[in-house]
Amino acid sequence: MDDTGAAPVLILGGRSEIGVELARRLAPGTTVVLAARNADRVNDQVDALKAAGASAVHTREFDADDLASHGPLVASVVADHGPIGTAVLAFGILGDQARAETDAEHAVAIVHTDYVAQVSMLTHLAIAMRAAGRGQLVVFSSIAGARVRRANYVYGSAKAGLDGFASGLADALHGTGVRLLTCARDS
Repeated sequence: MDDTGAAPVLILGGRSEIGVELARRLAPGTTVVLAARNADRVNDQVDALKAAGASAVHTREFDADDLASHGPLVASVVADHGPIGTAVLAFGILGDQARAETDAEHAVAIVHTDYVAQVSMLTHLAIAMRAAGRGQLVVFSSIAGARVRRANYVYGSAKAGLDGFASGLADALHGTGVRLLTCARDS
């Protein structure tokens, strides 16, 4: 995924280490938009991306759990910077499995962030990228989704759902000029 050209790179979860590292690698000559909670506190990340050669770095306020904000965020990035070249979904929570077993609200919060919010944002991005006829989506899953275990079954089940959604979306995007890459990491 090093063929982003001059199209902007959007990092959702702009303070996540993995998201910023990927942005750093994609940064040379590119406009990068970091979307994060407390976007006014990403100065170190902005500086790192400028040092990596980004032509410009912009920040946006982003709360993954605020589903109503997803569409307007995507639309505003496109309006301000043109069609998104690469969007990286680098947000999520591991949560506390023991707490989730006795606190349904916490269990639902994990699934909401790690599945529902991902589905919402991927759908908004796919719509925008299909309209542009191009784009690259990067979503982070986990080995926990492939082998849901007792130790983290709430998180693992959300990632299993995300894997299924991403697989189906990738198939649906075939031939549209939009590609989706699912990266599984250890959790």
